[in-house]
Amino acid sequence: MQHRMSAAAFYLIPSMLAAYYFCVWWFVRGTSRQAIVVRYQPPAALSPAAMRYLFALGWDGRTYIAILAQLAASKLISISPEPGGKVYLNKLQGDRLSVKQLPPEARIVFKELFEWQDNVELKTPEPRLIQKIQKTLQIQLNKYVTWHIGFIGIAIFFSAASTICICLSSHLFGNDLLEAAIMSCFTGLTVAMFSAATAYVWNQNLQAVKLAFRGLYHRRLLLLLLFLVLLYPAMWYLLMRTVTSIFANVTGLLIVVNMLAGPLLRSYTPAGNQVLSEILGFRQFLERVEQDRLHRLNPPDSPMQADEDLLPYAIALDIREDWGDRLGIKAMVETVF
Repeated sequence: MQHRMSAAAFYLIPSMLAAYYFCVWWFVRGTSRQAIVVRYQPPAALSPAAMRYLFALGWDGRTYIAILAQLAASKLISISPEPGGKVYLNKLQGDRLSVKQLPPEARIVFKELFEWQDNVELKTPEPRLIQKIQKTLQIQLNKYVTWHIGFIGIAIFFSAASTICICLSSHLFGNDLLEAAIMSCFTGLTVAMFSAATAYVWNQNLQAVKLAFRGLYHRRLLLLLLFLVLLYPAMWYLLMRTVTSIFANVTGLLIVVNMLAGPLLRSYTPAGNQVLSEILGFRQFLERVEQDRLHRLNPPDSPMQADEDLLPYAIALDIREDWGDRLGIKAMVETVF
């Protein structure tokens, strides 16, 4: 009976962690959003990629495609899908002043793609380019979004400390106090590292999973996405189950709770709520008025209509149209991970 009670007490630890995250989530989500009014123009200070970052609270393949579509709408490049499935980006002889007027992330992509050649195939963006774009967007939009890293840090520290207490109280590493303390601290640190890694991976792929569920990407990609997201918790669980099942269950739950709940603490500042309401108002206009026209003007197997200034925003805001969907699928798998 005592053994069962102690096991039940161990299972209270991940429940306490989940309750903590819920309370923090309730607190950080307390700021009410502004009323949404239909807007017929995008917010003037925001590029399509910036709107995507605020709308999705992160980066994915459609961010990159929205940047390319903006370059095409600015008549700096042409995007030409080929019958064999390949897509080519062709540099046009645009005005240099037009390049200087681009937002920072678009200038970075334009320079990276066409520094040495005028025609390139659409391929996987290099990690270095992705990091540059992410950093640029974060610097621009930092005042609109808060990630509450401090609250997540407290949760991860609680997970590590709880793991150490479980190890010591259950004599998992024997009765030698010094050796047990060293091994317990190492195990707690490992749980903290696994928690941080899984939260980061889930945060990077959360938007892609949502889009796959909605059908904007192939649903079969869900298996690949979920495999990569659950890889760290599964590795930990299988490794620790050889030690003791209760310890593996409790620490595995701690990792999973941190993974799922941590990214949910992302929220908008008061200024971010104002901008988000403007973005959603513009999205309503695109969805109700412009979606069918964009769909007709830009079939998936033809070059993009370069004078369609609204298409980059439609791609950025997940408006369903075949042209952006096809390129989004092509870029999503390689850029999200």
